[in-house]
Amino acid sequence: MQINLNYATLEADVAAWIKTHLEDIRETLGEGEAYAAAVELEDNPWTALQWYCEDVRMGQRTNA
Repeated sequence: MQINLNYATLEADVAAWIKTHLEDIRETLGEGEAYAAAVELEDNPWTALQWYCEDVRMGQRTNA
């Protein structure tokens, strides 16, 4: 399986993914877990990019 990323919009795509990801966590696990995930993603942008790419690879969330 090949992942096609649009590098021109990658930063905006990851930012939109983070927002959706945190909303999903908040709805499923609560505010505390969403806050912890937000802190982790803010502290380590490479983690956010990795998680985004994993979701794209699995076909879960894309902005396409």
